[in-house]
Amino acid sequence: GKDVFLGCLDYGGASFQVTFAPASGVIQDFGYRLRVDSSQERVYSYSYMRSGQDQAMLRYAKALASRSQESPILDSPCHNQGFNFSMNVAGAGERTLRGTGDYSKCKELTQALLNQQNECLLEPCAAQGVYQPPPTGVKFWARGALFFTANGLGLVDWGDAKALSTNQISAKGAEFCAKPWADVASKYSQSFCFSSA
Repeated sequence: GKDVFLGCLDYGGASFQVTFAPASGVIQDFGYRLRVDSSQERVYSYSYMRSGQDQAMLRYAKALASRSQESPILDSPCHNQGFNFSMNVAGAGERTLRGTGDYSKCKELTQALLNQQNECLLEPCAAQGVYQPPPTGVKFWARGALFFTANGLGLVDWGDAKALSTNQISAKGAEFCAKPWADVASKYSQSFCFSSA
């Protein structure tokens, strides 16, 4: 057997992909054969559509709008205090996201986007009622917005390849989210609080 099992998490704009070879080798669904040189691996791979950073943010804004009824201002715990951004929210029209910088509330709202309450017909399920074998012993490589968020939070440099725990990311995310927008404002930093939650 192998000592290290590798996997990849890719957080794009429209979707989130997870791919890995489970330690047990058992894959009930979403299994694919992967040939590398002369060896063949069986991997689990799934793409969560509308769960990439941009699409998840649109779903998040829609959830905020549904809670705020007709208010043109949506208090956004996933944005730094002082952040204001106008956008067209599906089914709710033009709204302004106003940052409140509340990481624990942000985490609660982003967890709701995972739809973990959906029925799981083939266990175990990770999110949205979708089967996923346990990733026990898997070392994941993060790509896309996962890397950019970790980099923006100061956890990794451009040339780094190092292990990060979800606790490390959450701690830095909470620290970042509590800062005023004027102290952290940039084109990309507007998503760091949201994506770290």
